[in-house]
Amino acid sequence: MVAFFRHVEPEAGRIIIDGIDIHSQVGLDDLRSRLAIIPQDPTLFTGTIRSNLDPFNKYDDNALWRVLEVTGLKSQIEQREGGLYSVVTESKFFSYISYTLYSRIVTN
Repeated sequence: MVAFFRHVEPEAGRIIIDGIDIHSQVGLDDLRSRLAIIPQDPTLFTGTIRSNLDPFNKYDDNALWRVLEVTGLKSQIEQREGGLYSVVTESKFFSYISYTLYSRIVTN
């Protein structure tokens, strides 16, 4: 992972992804914003549902609601006080949401 995200620049060798040398052909910010790690165990981070869905704040609320609708989770989030802005804490509900999102992304 350290090499993929270029936390340390390589002294030798190359990493090629889809025919692109990630060291010489891709800027660091571009590389890190376009690579993602999909964990084996789904996790939600402390914050809000919105900050978990869009950690870089790139999308408006309407776009996130559309995603939740497509994944079948919109009604569950709407029922929570605060909706997208409800606070994420450790609970079975959030484990279920995280697992459902993960399984739908991986299988589609």
